[in-house]
Amino acid sequence: MCGSETILHMSCPNIVPRIGATPPPVNETSANCTKAMVSIQLRRLACTLVLVACAMPIVVSASPAPVGHANDGDIEQASNIQVRDWDVADMTPRYSGEDVVTSYAAVLEARDKKRPISKSKAKPPAPKQANGSRPKGPPAQKGGAAQCSFTANGKAKRAFSPACDTASLTLGGVTRSITKVANQGNSAITYKVDDGWPDPTDGKIVTAYAKTGSRPGVSFADEAKWLGKTDQLLAEGIVDGHNFIVFHGVTDKKHLAGTKYFVDHLAPVMMGQPNFGKCEALMKQKLDLVVQEVKTYVTKYGILHTDVQPGNILWDEAATDPTLIDWGQAKDVGVGRWTPEIEKKVREQAEFSHLRGQEKLCGLS
Repeated sequence: MCGSETILHMSCPNIVPRIGATPPPVNETSANCTKAMVSIQLRRLACTLVLVACAMPIVVSASPAPVGHANDGDIEQASNIQVRDWDVADMTPRYSGEDVVTSYAAVLEARDKKRPISKSKAKPPAPKQANGSRPKGPPAQKGGAAQCSFTANGKAKRAFSPACDTASLTLGGVTRSITKVANQGNSAITYKVDDGWPDPTDGKIVTAYAKTGSRPGVSFADEAKWLGKTDQLLAEGIVDGHNFIVFHGVTDKKHLAGTKYFVDHLAPVMMGQPNFGKCEALMKQKLDLVVQEVKTYVTKYGILHTDVQPGNILWDEAATDPTLIDWGQAKDVGVGRWTPEIEKKVREQAEFSHLRGQEKLCGLS
């Protein structure tokens, strides 16, 4: 319908003027063409109205809107055009109100998940004092050295830590500084009491050592019991969760490998199997003294030391007077109940540990 103008140009070339051309004279043919032109103009108007009506729902609303009717003349001239009357029932919205609320809630939830974690707010500055200055906090610590220090009067600044080489120990009203010894066991830590400890029987200051566990809660109840029976226990108690015992020590004694006897006699023959016989003979002479020391404690106190090894025996420089230490595995066998069977077991243990065990002193390679 809207393309009839092209046909008119072909059938009435003289009637449809070009821009700027002079109109031709009027005759019957031109009259008919004029009527045709009027009809085409009306059809063109109808097409325009339809296009405008179709565009209105897009511009004005998201829902289709009814198209206004043209007049009867226009409809007759534009008989090919179909105009539809829209009813309210035909206008179905794309989203309901509930859908909009649900979608908005989902958007808020997604934003909350992406929201970065807020950093903690800085603490407000401390209030100023009357003189305008702020109160000073505790000084910054400088690692392990500051944590292990103690004051001149012996009172610890911080909780006891077995990681420290030195510490302060207070038991039974007595306070002393203590220092770790060179050789340590697996579960216990031994300290030398720097200024000695008062003997509870007469108050005299005696050489003393202290022992605690490598972790809180390690008990030395059995060892304290045996030390108490042999008159060697000086004090016991708990410091910051660590069980402590303080016991008699010996002066100028050390492990066999640190004695002059070892340097002069055992060291020259301790290396290699060819020297093993000589080293073994010398070592067994010293072990005879160790067995006699074990027997003395059974005879006098009824307590048997069951862990006779190089690390639990201290010697003088000439290696003539052994002293047993570390009574944690001792047993009560009864006073005077030393038997050949006990002696055999003690000797076997001593010889194995000194000659063939991990702490052996002979046959080294």
